[in-house]
Amino acid sequence: MRKGIFLAALLANVVAIFCVFNPWFEDWKGQGIVFLVVEAVFMVFIGVPLFVHHLRKGLTAHEALAASLDMMMNFLSGWV
Repeated sequence: MRKGIFLAALLANVVAIFCVFNPWFEDWKGQGIVFLVVEAVFMVFIGVPLFVHHLRKGLTAHEALAASLDMMMNFLSGWV
């Protein structure tokens, strides 16, 4: 399930970046930029507190990052 969520997010990002940098889609450039900015803000507001929480639990930085990404993917897969 998590791989499916990751692939859907990857596909959405590829399409957004394609729309932003392709001169044929001038009308969609704004929507692509807004999508990427909203996604980045969402990841920062959810991911950074999770990372800090795992660091305070005594995990190393590498383990805290892995645990934070795992929790975010579990959170996103719960929405589907």
